[in-house]
Amino acid sequence: MQELTKKSYAAFLEEQIFAPVGMASTKFGGTDAGVIKRRSSTSYSRETGQLTGWIYPFNTRDYPAAGLNSSAADLTKIALDAVKILGREHREEMWAPVELNNGTQKPYGLGWTVDEHKGRKVVGHEGGGAIWVAHFPNEQLSELSYAISMARGQTRFNMALPTFI
Repeated sequence: MQELTKKSYAAFLEEQIFAPVGMASTKFGGTDAGVIKRRSSTSYSRETGQLTGWIYPFNTRDYPAAGLNSSAADLTKIALDAVKILGREHREEMWAPVELNNGTQKPYGLGWTVDEHKGRKVVGHEGGGAIWVAHFPNEQLSELSYAISMARGQTRFNMALPTFI
């Protein structure tokens, strides 16, 4: 991407995605990069007996896979404005299950899980053990679920909205 655009990955996303939809609280960097106003939750540990934040020291080589920090408000903007950013054809391609060389399909698209909930297509993505984004394309409904507890290294997410559909 850098060779084609002559911009860093972070700069390209800022220009093409974050700025057009007004995602001012979305930045790349490790979790120690500073507090982002209205930032989404992060992962915490009680290993020392105190509640402390996990530090994820991401750098630029990690950015296509990790290191994106955002706020709940910005994540809502991207969920609502996905149509402005990606056309229908690109969204369908991104949210299609991958086909392996042996012809079997796996429930994963281009960075998104692809599944069904109560007979409805749902696509999603987890971030840093702290958030789950679920989107129901046919219903044009998205949900942002934040981690509610961590026990023995496992994060639990509660899916609230899908119970309504």
